[in-house]
Amino acid sequence: MYASFVEYRARIGIDECRAAINQHDAENNLKLAEESTKLANASTKDSRSLAKLQYLAIITLPLSLASSIFGMGFFSTTSSPSGEAQLLVSPSWWYYLALALPLTALTVLT
Repeated sequence: MYASFVEYRARIGIDECRAAINQHDAENNLKLAEESTKLANASTKDSRSLAKLQYLAIITLPLSLASSIFGMGFFSTTSSPSGEAQLLVSPSWWYYLALALPLTALTVLT
């Protein structure tokens, strides 16, 4: 009888230890969940920032390519007989737009 009472008390003690461990694990899991939420929010903000940079690159890269291909040789300056500087625009300036705009559209759509 005394042995069964001691065994009963030992089971109660073991159950209390398990309950304490489970409670400690639950508290740790809550802390981990809070940290994971913070990390997810920070990751979302980073993704938004990177998306803005990607949109900027999508727009500027084709325009830069077209500019480098043509070397921007569409403009020149000369001096008039009176000594004033004159800006001359090549009649082919629209080639730049004809190449840059479709390249930009192709980049944005793909």
